[in-house]
Amino acid sequence: MTREVLNFLRNEVRLQSANHNPEKPWQHALSTMHTIENIVCVAAQDGMPAYKDSSTWRNAEFEERNGEISLMVLLDSWARAAYPISLIFAKSEDGGWEPGPVHIQLFEKKEVSIW
Repeated sequence: MTREVLNFLRNEVRLQSANHNPEKPWQHALSTMHTIENIVCVAAQDGMPAYKDSSTWRNAEFEERNGEISLMVLLDSWARAAYPISLIFAKSEDGGWEPGPVHIQLFEKKEVSIW
């Protein structure tokens, strides 16, 4: 994932959210965040499917890693649109938020280990 593609995706999410509600562009992204958090949680719990037609195990691993990176970029892009830095500590009705607004339930459980 290149910096250019990452910035492009972030801008596309911001643009889409602004098209839904120009006065409060963060609202559309915020309404979608729960769904994206759940997708990331399921992918972390069950894993990303490796492409079954890969010629080698290493290629399947590479494709799975690309899927994981893409999912994290999606989460990052929507979170940046839903929680703009300009609204940190503002009133919640004005779109304000406090640090740590993205919640992936699986990551918050104490018994979960990556090893």
